[in-house]
Amino acid sequence: MILSDFSYGDTDLKTLALKCVERTPPFHLLYSYTAGKRIYCFFIEDPFIFFTIIDEGFGKDRGFLFLDRLETSFASFW
Repeated sequence: MILSDFSYGDTDLKTLALKCVERTPPFHLLYSYTAGKRIYCFFIEDPFIFFTIIDEGFGKDRGFLFLDRLETSFASFW
């Protein structure tokens, strides 16, 4: 179940993100890879997967920082 997504209306990006989330690598807490000038970052906090696709110019550290803050904010509600 996707709780939230934001992609500036790019339906191709939404489809790509859904495929990535469906194929989340097992046995990881943090995972990232770079392809096509994009960084794909996963922050896995069972049973939730926090995921983002960002421009590689931002760097994966910023991607993980964003996901950590998102998870922290989300955790305050559950």
